[in-house]
Amino acid sequence: MCAAALICAAALVCAAALAATPAPAPYAGQCGLPIAQPIWAEFGWPTDAFNAILGKPGIVIGSSSGTYPSVMRATGAATVYFDLNFNKRIGTTTKPVDPSLMSAKAQSLFTFAVQQTGCATPVIVLNELSGANLVTPWSDNNAQYRQNALSFVQDLAALGAHPVLLVATRPYTGGDAAVWWQQAAASAELVRESYVSATATWKSGPILGNRNLRTTYRQAVGDFTSIGIAPSKLGLMLSFATTKGFGGRNGLEPAEAWYQVAKWQELAVQQVAAETGIASVWSWGWGEWNVAEQDPDKPYA
Repeated sequence: MCAAALICAAALVCAAALAATPAPAPYAGQCGLPIAQPIWAEFGWPTDAFNAILGKPGIVIGSSSGTYPSVMRATGAATVYFDLNFNKRIGTTTKPVDPSLMSAKAQSLFTFAVQQTGCATPVIVLNELSGANLVTPWSDNNAQYRQNALSFVQDLAALGAHPVLLVATRPYTGGDAAVWWQQAAASAELVRESYVSATATWKSGPILGNRNLRTTYRQAVGDFTSIGIAPSKLGLMLSFATTKGFGGRNGLEPAEAWYQVAKWQELAVQQVAAETGIASVWSWGWGEWNVAEQDPDKPYA
């Protein structure tokens, strides 16, 4: 009886371990993307400094128009399509686009993303869902906006794309909103933008600062897993931008302190990704689209 019990116990442990094995993203291994959990992806920016860093095999770059994506693929990097005009496609929480246009808009974006990525089943990052924190019942305009967003990712998925929906704020998941998030996750990966100020993290020191980072990332994942969304449909995005007030560097000096916090961010999210089994980790902020973001320390970070 004891031997049998031990065998049964061992079998149960093995079964539990297999059940808990993290599943990679459904797009892992497609079009040059690695088969990994998580997939790490960087927001690309076409300068010589960043090209030298990101233009390598094994790197995944989020990019959009122009020749940049093909240039990066020639270096061995993989590319996904990063759409910065999501609000123009579906509207806003107060002024949603005519819902009858969603299908055509999804088809247009899909066709362009295929061209830019050289992939028939492209990953398309949508920047970004507005009003994620709005409680229900929603206003008529916001309800239509949410329906537009849902229809758009469903249409993209039906065409063969892998939509990745960026979520800017902590989501409200109560009431009817939970159903909306579950429906969205059926067609898209939900990536929570979890932007922590480097200045605050540095002031907290290496022990508390790292603990706070891990807690923040765990909460961002837990908000979705608590309503039944699988980790393989979730990701996290970290900021390395330098504009004050939006996470990222946030004025931290000297540069060496920022480099250290950037390392802490990477180590913290690596641990949380391993614990939770999320599909992806994304970086944001390498772009130098205005004076505030033209930071010569970014390539070193």
